[in-house]
Amino acid sequence: MAAAVPEMRRLTREHGFHASRRRGCAAAVGPYPISYLAYALVRGEWMGAYPYPFIDVPALRYPRVFANAAGLLLVFVAAGA
Repeated sequence: MAAAVPEMRRLTREHGFHASRRRGCAAAVGPYPISYLAYALVRGEWMGAYPYPFIDVPALRYPRVFANAAGLLLVFVAAGA
């Protein structure tokens, strides 16, 4: 196992897999949470119930819901940094 770590580092250097690539992958996944938020809001409007309390539009109104979603996004970005 100890010999595997230097080998992994060598392969990482040779093939250029570093932090900027990871950020690129995270950016590629970004549309999924945004589209899920849109789906949850549309479904909640249609069904009359929202799946999460931080997007409960009748109780919070849209400006607060979008502020909550942006705050949650910042938490996940900070956790991934």
